[in-house]
Amino acid sequence: MKNLRILIIRNANFSRGPRILPNSLKVLDWSGYQSSSIPFIFNPKNLAILNLPKSFLKRFESLKVFEKLNFLDFEGCKFLTEIRSLSRVPNLGALCLDYCTNLFQIDESIGFLDKLVLLSAQGCTQLESLVPYINLPSLETLDLRGCSRLERFPEVLGVMENIKDVHLDQTALEQIPFTIGNLVGLQRLFLRGCQGMIQLPNYILPKLEIITTYGCRGFRSSKDEGKVSPKVFTNAMCVYYEYGKSFLNVYSLNISSNIVIEVCSLPWTQLVNELKKLRFDLSFNSNIQVRVFAGKLCSNESLVCFWFRKKFPRIALWCILEPKKHFDNNMVLKHFDNNMVLDVKFNVVINGTKQLSTSCEYIFYTRKMTDQILSCDLQCKSEVIFSEKEWNHVEILCEIEYLMPCDSKRVMTYHDRTTKRILKWSVIYVYPENNKDDFSFINNPDFPLSPEQKFQEQRRIRYMYSTFNKFE
Repeated sequence: MKNLRILIIRNANFSRGPRILPNSLKVLDWSGYQSSSIPFIFNPKNLAILNLPKSFLKRFESLKVFEKLNFLDFEGCKFLTEIRSLSRVPNLGALCLDYCTNLFQIDESIGFLDKLVLLSAQGCTQLESLVPYINLPSLETLDLRGCSRLERFPEVLGVMENIKDVHLDQTALEQIPFTIGNLVGLQRLFLRGCQGMIQLPNYILPKLEIITTYGCRGFRSSKDEGKVSPKVFTNAMCVYYEYGKSFLNVYSLNISSNIVIEVCSLPWTQLVNELKKLRFDLSFNSNIQVRVFAGKLCSNESLVCFWFRKKFPRIALWCILEPKKHFDNNMVLKHFDNNMVLDVKFNVVINGTKQLSTSCEYIFYTRKMTDQILSCDLQCKSEVIFSEKEWNHVEILCEIEYLMPCDSKRVMTYHDRTTKRILKWSVIYVYPENNKDDFSFINNPDFPLSPEQKFQEQRRIRYMYSTFNKFE
């Protein structure tokens, strides 16, 4: 049939696949295609639609140039394990790989198809990574829902203005790359049913709606930080909870590029061992340099204060969160049925001047509600001397926000009486490498604490130590 243009085969069983197909085909629609490959001599220069759902294909490679191929569908091909180069399919507009449950490898060329509008790979349960990089200027929809082993989202190399929806429901993602900001047209990001803790680049929230719960609208911020490329402190924040720990990026919101104070990761095991050795000798005449700052009952922030002279000391900072406090009634539970978005901010003020302002936004699975410890180190990146003779007053403000679904407002915790408080208390620890004579927790270094104040500090630190034991 040398003039055959359209071939559609459905509800038919064959003992084997075809040895030859007409090169005149424009449409090949064959459900349950019996062969493991396409005939080698098949060279349809005018083929526009290749639809082979539930076929026996094991791999696909465009050895020939399919100049006019626009639609490629391999849905339900359970024997398909890899998609090789599609560089010879320059005009491909839609690629469907849904429920190819043994597919584990996709060629990098798929990330650079200029005409691709739809890329769908739902339910590819063996797929751990789509492609390393994407630059798909025509793409409107990316659907990877149900890829339960998918851990990495590709880096976005170029500006993608046409993208509208990205579906990442029920994936194993832990972090969304900073370059997702190149998806400038993105309107909706679906993260429903994700049970891990997912890091969000803070600057993307004002630009799109993030849907984390089925049957509910998503989270959207009403304010824009105005940062196009904030400084990133990589893996600087560690979140400890009952089921493990996650390292998150921290984004600087400073307007100036000259950032004196930096955030860095915390060596948790080393610090816990040091605290055990100290055995919490609470006499302020000893070498102990730990203090607890309790959170306020009706506030969403905690203020850490101390004094230093000469160089800014390297310190460890903890904030203890109580997510369960958000679920005290059915109304709140309905809004946070699956996931919740938190924004943790640190502001460091020295002698009345803000030296550092940061943001760390992440999603966590509310069905695993446990107290969380957010920990990081603060240090001075260079030999900056604030004052040689005078004591410098430091205020570290820890501010916790959550994004409320079903509207476009970012709600502070003290605005919603049903949530009570998130922040339980803050802890600061000064590393032994610092000179204890140049550091003080006392409001004024010239005046010691009263006996009653010392007693209160002892009670707080003992309670802090008992809580840490749960996270070792």
